[in-house]
Amino acid sequence: MALHLAGSGNNKNAGRVHVSKQAGRLAVAVALLAVIPILFAGSGYAVPSWSFTLSASLPTGVVGVPYSGTIAATGGTAPYRFIISDGI
Repeated sequence: MALHLAGSGNNKNAGRVHVSKQAGRLAVAVALLAVIPILFAGSGYAVPSWSFTLSASLPTGVVGVPYSGTIAATGGTAPYRFIISDGI
């Protein structure tokens, strides 16, 4: 599988993480990457306007081999928190 992530937007948009099939690999999937300011989510307060930029070139994953990659974000206010809400 190849996992590629790059994009930019604001707190009202979601980016996409594309997982694609390559030479004999078995899975093809698309997952949404939503950026939600946790402090304000569900609080009833207006979400502040801020922008973010995600940029990453992640290594190719291979079935049965441990995977490691780094995703970084800029903009908004640190610290940032990344969560995989569902397995790919």
